[in-house]
Amino acid sequence: RGGGDERLSRLLRETVRATSGERGDFNDGNREVSSRYAEQRECNYIVDAAREGQQEPRYDQIMGFDVVYRGWFLDLPGSRFPLKTFWVPLLSDYLNRFSPYMLIRNTRSVEPVIREPRRRR
Repeated sequence: RGGGDERLSRLLRETVRATSGERGDFNDGNREVSSRYAEQRECNYIVDAAREGQQEPRYDQIMGFDVVYRGWFLDLPGSRFPLKTFWVPLLSDYLNRFSPYMLIRNTRSVEPVIREPRRRR
């Protein structure tokens, strides 16, 4: 009867240690770790935020890459306080700056997905 509880207890202790212990390779400071980058030719998809004045390449403008999805992301340095903190209808859209946040497909490594139009039942 106690065997199942013991196993569960041991598993729980191991899990708690795994999430609370310190790891040397964990990046809790949100610092850039270039050793974890992959070459662009190895990537099937890239998530990219295109911002004014960025130094990185704009993958949405490079041949061989197609934008699959584009959403808009609040550009904090280009937006005003308090409108970047609190949403004010009409005013926030007009006075805040937004940048595209994109999912980009590498056309050299991924075939395009052709979707059939949905049929009504």
